[in-house]
Amino acid sequence: EETTAALSQSRSEAFNKLATSTDKTLTRWSNSEKKQATSLHKQVEETATSLTESVKKTVETMEAVRNAGEGLLKVSAEKTWYLTGNDETCAHIMDMVARAEVSMVVSVLNVECLDLKKLSRTKAPKRRVLIVPHADEPEPALEGLHGWRIWYTETPMLFAVADDREIFLGGAEDSDFPLGVVSTDEAYLRLYHDVIGPRLIRSRVQ
Repeated sequence: EETTAALSQSRSEAFNKLATSTDKTLTRWSNSEKKQATSLHKQVEETATSLTESVKKTVETMEAVRNAGEGLLKVSAEKTWYLTGNDETCAHIMDMVARAEVSMVVSVLNVECLDLKKLSRTKAPKRRVLIVPHADEPEPALEGLHGWRIWYTETPMLFAVADDREIFLGGAEDSDFPLGVVSTDEAYLRLYHDVIGPRLIRSRVQ
């Protein structure tokens, strides 16, 4: 009888230990599952928010492009003309710099397009910005351009804006025979403000 009682007690203790251990394991598993579920829910919410913002920005950009495109269809030929060739386009940009009185924004695919000595002597426009392609090693010649703010970008373009009254638009790829548009029409200036400018700001390398 004593042996039977002892065996019964040992079995009861074993079951109690097993139950306690199982409860702890299930509790840990439940807490872990809750944490994972919470984390997953948070990730889903963050992803949804990110996608919403991305779609919103895309829609806004497309709307700006559409509005600018509609404006370009109404551009006056008297206010818009074309330039071809490296020498002509680079010379016109330098001419715009010389005529600017308040502000000048210049963006180039290659700094060799510009006469840096003339740029360094430019004093008239108080606001002067030069946008150049990002490189591992900064162009040493740019260090002498006092008074110019130098921006580096991953997606350079060839364009210039003088006094917010005249704009030259080239391309986004270097070419031996580039084609550019010069205009004083509001539609092209709006294209710069609504599409090209924000695009360059987003691609700016700090």
